[in-house]
Amino acid sequence: MPLPRFLLLSLLLTNIHIGFGQVNLKAVPPKRISIQSDSINRVLWLQRNVLAIRTIDPADEDFSDLADLKKVIGNAQIVMIGEPDHHVGSIYLGKTRLIKFLHETMGFDMLAYECGMYDVAKAWQEIRAGKDVRNVFRNAIYFGGREEYKPLIEYLEQSSNTIMPLELTGFDSQMNSRYSRDSLFMDLRSFFKSINYTSPALNDNSYFANELVKANANNGYKTPDKTTIDTLTMLIKTIDSLALRPFNFKTDFYYQVLKSIRRDVQQKQMFSSSQVLSGADSERLYVLALSMRDEQMAENLIWYTKQFPNKKIIVIAHNAHLIMDYPGDKTKELWNFEPNARPAHKVMWDNNYMGYILKDSLKDKVFNIAITGNKGEIGCINHLDSTKTWRVSMERNVKAGTIENLLDAAGFQYAFINLKNPPKGGEWLKGRFRCRYYGGPGSEAEWHKAADAIFYIRRFSPTNIKD
Repeated sequence: MPLPRFLLLSLLLTNIHIGFGQVNLKAVPPKRISIQSDSINRVLWLQRNVLAIRTIDPADEDFSDLADLKKVIGNAQIVMIGEPDHHVGSIYLGKTRLIKFLHETMGFDMLAYECGMYDVAKAWQEIRAGKDVRNVFRNAIYFGGREEYKPLIEYLEQSSNTIMPLELTGFDSQMNSRYSRDSLFMDLRSFFKSINYTSPALNDNSYFANELVKANANNGYKTPDKTTIDTLTMLIKTIDSLALRPFNFKTDFYYQVLKSIRRDVQQKQMFSSSQVLSGADSERLYVLALSMRDEQMAENLIWYTKQFPNKKIIVIAHNAHLIMDYPGDKTKELWNFEPNARPAHKVMWDNNYMGYILKDSLKDKVFNIAITGNKGEIGCINHLDSTKTWRVSMERNVKAGTIENLLDAAGFQYAFINLKNPPKGGEWLKGRFRCRYYGGPGSEAEWHKAADAIFYIRRFSPTNIKD
């Protein structure tokens, strides 16, 4: 139930913690106490206008609390769902319920993960061939063995042989699973054989074969050389020269995969170069390297939209990759909004985000949902090996006026805020406000530029490994 106005006044003027039926009047020392005259009105506005989400339990398939999202998302072909950290169990559960809603009620039929393009495509091929979905998922998706993924895995298995399966795919330039390690080279050789091309580089014990296996992200490949890049370029040019046009799907897929892998190897080479430099030069190369990955991920997703123009795609990635436009002050250091912040190097705000490129290319066909939270823990509880258990506490933000604190004060456990077109009275959401977009302490910015909506989960919980 909404909190009475007199209680809201007391809570907001002292910037205290709110629990379930408990108020901790000593939670914030006196120096933290501040008065924000507009905070009360904002809390009251949130109570009246924000969509309250009933639950994040994936087993709850009464989607009446999510029904309003149909109008908000509209005719978007891509819905991006972010996360401030990859190790939050409650986010996995909340995303699964959102995925089921989008699939069952809005016709989204492709689930694209921030994982290797080849890796996840190979995993989907194995799922369609009847392989065990849980093992396949664990082998292809980052942290796929976490307990909180089980409801999604079960859902993928149930839908895989229906008339509208939820197809699993990946868009990352990084290779990250046993599939790229164990079968990519053989599949490439088989493909080139099909277009009547052979090369010493495609022999089992070739230098390229060994380097391709080493390039898997899990192998810590940090110092690629020019020979690997040259070989990838040669294979790309070979497809250009020998394959019949227009390319069939298989040819176009391997063409895109090779370009994607080449960008990943080039990115690793740039990271290595940044480490031998210092100061602004090192910083510039480092951020450019980050941009290379985002640019390629965007290119891979755009490739999917061209291959499957009638498919509707759910994209799962970190909030950072999904930023649609830089929300801060470009004259200040990245994410530093203090008055004395030093000037930013241009590259720190001029780097390309995947979400920006997608939005620039696909316009209103893209809708971005950023997930944030107010308190709890992130990490992984390993029930099989306690030495691999780790947790990081996510304390409630002490900054007055933080959007998560306002939602907490308004009494929301879970909520959905429309930043793209807020209802009347919500014009403040089009200005600067503080948000924990990256977890942490949060930053004050024009967050409506970065995301179309915020999905709020009050308490974060760590992920679990049980088998």
